[in-house]
Amino acid sequence: MGEKRKGFIVFFDIAESLEAFDDAETGRIFRAMIAYAKNGEELPLPDREAIAFGFIKPQLERDGERYADICAKRKAAIESRWNAEKIQMNTNDTNEYKSIQKIQMNTNDTNTNTKTKTDTKENTNTNTESVLPPKPPTGGTAQKRFTPPTVEMVAEYCRERNNGVDAQRFVDYYSANGWKVGGRSAMKDWKAAVRTWEGNGYGSATVSTQKTEAAPVNKYAPPEGTVASKSFNKMLERARGCAAEREATE
Repeated sequence: MGEKRKGFIVFFDIAESLEAFDDAETGRIFRAMIAYAKNGEELPLPDREAIAFGFIKPQLERDGERYADICAKRKAAIESRWNAEKIQMNTNDTNEYKSIQKIQMNTNDTNTNTKTKTDTKENTNTNTESVLPPKPPTGGTAQKRFTPPTVEMVAEYCRERNNGVDAQRFVDYYSANGWKVGGRSAMKDWKAAVRTWEGNGYGSATVSTQKTEAAPVNKYAPPEGTVASKSFNKMLERARGCAAEREATE
């Protein structure tokens, strides 16, 4: 019967074959089924019961063969998986050994190259120091750091140029925004900013008035004294200020 098994399958169609037998006869037939499925042993049965068992016996044999086939396939699968894992383990060991060898070789090469470069550098430095004269000390002009001017400094510069720029207004304006041009770029030359204010007539009531009176009338300007006129004048003043800031950072 092949591989030993712990049980066997009893199909419902056997019940139809046993309907003509009483309980004692059915019990002997069933005991014969167990003996045959377990050990392949055929128990002696009376003729009538032996005929019924003859119809059941092929089914027990087919079940035994199917069970043996399943066991063989499972065993082959286990052996195949084990062989694959064993090969993988051997491959991993080989690769790890090769990796260690490669790392060791690279380390040795790196140490050798480093030592060679160090020796070469030391020799080069020694030869250079012995042949070339000492280098003169290098110098250079450090970039000047911007220092905000005082009102007196701006006023003195404005008097020299006789431009009429309000020094107090100039200092207050840039002090409020941290001496930045456009609120972002740090100022580099406050005198350039003064000259820009001078050219635009920005920051001086006298010069601004003179330029306004001498300038042609803007046909797009709203009538003087209106709310729109005040907004328009503020817009012009901001535009002049932006121009002054751009020039101060150039």
